[in-house]
Amino acid sequence: MAIEEGVVSEGTMRASDLIRAFWSEYQRHYEEHVLFSIQSDHDTVFEALGTLPDAEFDEAVNAGGPLDDDAGYLLEAMVWDLEAVAEEQGFLFGTSEGDGACWGFWEKDGALP
Repeated sequence: MAIEEGVVSEGTMRASDLIRAFWSEYQRHYEEHVLFSIQSDHDTVFEALGTLPDAEFDEAVNAGGPLDDDAGYLLEAMVWDLEAVAEEQGFLFGTSEGDGACWGFWEKDGALP
């Protein structure tokens, strides 16, 4: 699917919020076998995402929660993969310049919004 420039997540750096936002984008840009692979590699976080109520998931993956480290590894993997997808289509994926809580796809013109 073609990338569109714009915000994916803003106003938060909570792991739970970023996982939900990045996973939504991940599902738009990757085929089933890639989705299965990342779910297998990070099964504890995805199991929690699929079974726990939102508040319990938030508590489990955010700072100090029992899945805090696992969530961090998942987010790192998702950022790398979304950066690769963006690069293939001439975009950047990352935070907006001056706003570390504004994640999105940006045109690759050397200047982030």
